[in-house]
Amino acid sequence: MPEADSLAELFNGYQYDVLRFIAECNGLDIYDAQRQRLRKRQLIERICQELFTAERLTQALASLDPLQRAVLDHLMRHGGEADTLLLRAELEQEGLLTPTSLPVGKRDQPEVVLRQYKDKLFREAISSLTMHGLVLSSNKSLLWPPAGKLDLSPGARLIVPQPVRRYLPQPTLPEVEWGRGSLPAPVEETSTAMAQRELFLYWSAVRAKPLPLTQLGLVQKRALRLLNEQLLFPDPALESATKENEVHRLYFFRLLLQELGLLLEEGDQVRAADEPSHIPQFWEKPLDERVGACVQAWQRLSGWNELTDMGVVGFSIDLPRARGILLEQLRLLPAETWISAERFLNRLAITAPRMLFKSRERYTDSLYYTNAQRVLEQNRWFAQAEAAFVGGALSGPLHWLGIVDVSIDGDRLLVFRINTGGAQALGIKKRKETPEAEGAKVIVQPNFEVLALGPVSEAVLARLEMFADRVKADRSALTYALSRDTVYRGQRHGMSVPQIIAFLEEQSQAPLPQNVLRTLQEWGEQHERIVFHRAVALCQTASAEMLDSLWDDSAVRTHLERKLTPTVAMVKKGRVTALRELLLQRKMLPALSTKDDSCQGRVQVTPDGELRPVHAGPDLLLESCLHDLAQQRDGHFYLSELAVKRALASGMNVGEYLERLAALHRGPLPGEWQRRIKAWGRYYGKASLQKTVLLEVKDATTAEELLADNELAPLLARFTADPSGRLLQVRTDDLEHLRRLLGERGIELA
Repeated sequence: MPEADSLAELFNGYQYDVLRFIAECNGLDIYDAQRQRLRKRQLIERICQELFTAERLTQALASLDPLQRAVLDHLMRHGGEADTLLLRAELEQEGLLTPTSLPVGKRDQPEVVLRQYKDKLFREAISSLTMHGLVLSSNKSLLWPPAGKLDLSPGARLIVPQPVRRYLPQPTLPEVEWGRGSLPAPVEETSTAMAQRELFLYWSAVRAKPLPLTQLGLVQKRALRLLNEQLLFPDPALESATKENEVHRLYFFRLLLQELGLLLEEGDQVRAADEPSHIPQFWEKPLDERVGACVQAWQRLSGWNELTDMGVVGFSIDLPRARGILLEQLRLLPAETWISAERFLNRLAITAPRMLFKSRERYTDSLYYTNAQRVLEQNRWFAQAEAAFVGGALSGPLHWLGIVDVSIDGDRLLVFRINTGGAQALGIKKRKETPEAEGAKVIVQPNFEVLALGPVSEAVLARLEMFADRVKADRSALTYALSRDTVYRGQRHGMSVPQIIAFLEEQSQAPLPQNVLRTLQEWGEQHERIVFHRAVALCQTASAEMLDSLWDDSAVRTHLERKLTPTVAMVKKGRVTALRELLLQRKMLPALSTKDDSCQGRVQVTPDGELRPVHAGPDLLLESCLHDLAQQRDGHFYLSELAVKRALASGMNVGEYLERLAALHRGPLPGEWQRRIKAWGRYYGKASLQKTVLLEVKDATTAEELLADNELAPLLARFTADPSGRLLQVRTDDLEHLRRLLGERGIELA
């Protein structure tokens, strides 16, 4: 809204007589050229044009008394506007106004509220400021019954007009530093690195063994106790707690890890979101990025409430907004400096008065329905709630995330400071260029223990825990143990023994002890005699050079498990889609084959018998199909008698062979090759070639009689092609014998 329009809207809320009084007190002419009184709209235009000149504002500001000046200063601290009763309460706290104490029994009487603001210093100060145009009211009047338009009495909200703000200095904010001297309570120091290590240990424990949930959706206490023992700093609150959400730190860690997508609830348990063979990318990120991601997750964390212990309900609370405002205010503080929690809250009351309640105006718009004492008591309760939120956030999530160190007396936060890591994570200080893992070291000992000393990255620890058991954890070192079972676990998670050896040597920057190396190799030989990989995705390239280039690409490499051949690599489980998108970004169009792909219509046979692929490029499934049907020579597949006989020897018949080959072939299989395959496969079986002699008799009856003769029957057979039945087939090797028998029977042969 333009500035002039905003002024006009504010003045329009006042009664006409009040506007006329303001104009006359400031020497403004309230008549037009015909000496007629200006209408309200015209009067407002004149006031907006002539009242806010540099000369008038300078004179008005110079004439202010201390209370009037304090009103302006406090309003400017609030950004130029504030609730009237909130402002009055601040002035009372500074001793500039005498607190009003109303008699019990009369606090709800409207006339008492009316008298409270009549002839008082505060009302007079606001009236004087309004008369000079330095402070205007908005919203409804504080008086009862409410007037349709405002008079000079303060309204529910006070505003310093924009033209006036230009002549006012920026107000100084209250100091927040603790100052010199010892701290009032013991200090609880932390660091972002240690907090991330603690989060990792929680995630790692759940990855190894999911957490069972109760019917209320909370982790069972027995499982929580086992998890708590694995942390660097076990939470002592667990002993007296009856359920998970009473152990605030552990409960927050679980909700945060779920919000980050590292854990998920599934059925009646909480488990790691990724498979054991997959290291989430979160742990690969630099420390500051991980802390920043945790802070952002906390901001939007709906399941967590810093005011749970207060039992705040029924108010319009906006926790994500409040957390964001708190972070903005923290970024304005000096890093590595102890801050008084009380002074910081006093500053927040000025710089962020509506931090927690997104609709505080809802409670002040209708103040004329009650008395000021009750409103002030309500505002004090609001302040207590916001103090509880700030204290809970600083000593809770922000301390648990390693951002702030605290000094606490019981449950009350007294002093805090943003530590070095927290300042870097919040962007207050630039991150040092020194490597995060400086001073980190991995040592493999002859007794099969692996020591992770110093700030070894969580990504390294996550991979180490795939094939080693963590047996001890403290702030300076983590101790792991290698065994036959842990190495076998690593193999099942996709790490071969050579990869385990290479990883340990890379991290320790030294050869493994000879006994450890030899034993690992022996375990590997025993485990890898027979290995079945089920539901495996493979990446095949057209050449070994292409696979080498992909292997050297660090982004692509994260999705590949290991090379199987110079042109084939195993893809990590669940990474096929991500790998395909990455190859598309590299301007490479991968061809995808599913496990039920039949390779139908992908080859054509050439005249020399080569089964040539229709499409250029590698095709692992097609090669597998062709290996069963054809002979491979020089990287190509050919139809041959040897290939057909090998297929038949495996239990396939010629019909099945032709059926499978026809499915792979694009279009009908040429008849010439069908005949060749049938011939190579002895499709028609064996046959004999013999000369045939036919005996023709006078009629079918004679033929039947001869066939019934015991001596002639073995030498004769019906000739089925003769419809007359007169022809009989004679075996040629029995021809002379037949002649003699027929002669004996008086049959003369022609």
